[in-house]
Amino acid sequence: MADELAHLAQADGHIAGAKERIHRQEQLIQRLVSLGRNVDDAESLLSALTGALSAFERHRLLILNRLQP
Repeated sequence: MADELAHLAQADGHIAGAKERIHRQEQLIQRLVSLGRNVDDAESLLSALTGALSAFERHRLLILNRLQP
């Protein structure tokens, strides 16, 4: 069980980090839009970050399921 708790803490860290990167990327996109710049690449990266967040959240659920009695 200790391993699962450590993995859960790690997954929580990954989720928090991904949410922070997504927030920063959204801010960057807003700034680029306000400057009239092309945001295609920035939006593509945002999509990839969002996909990574989803994967981290699914992984967290798997860990939680393993912790269920």
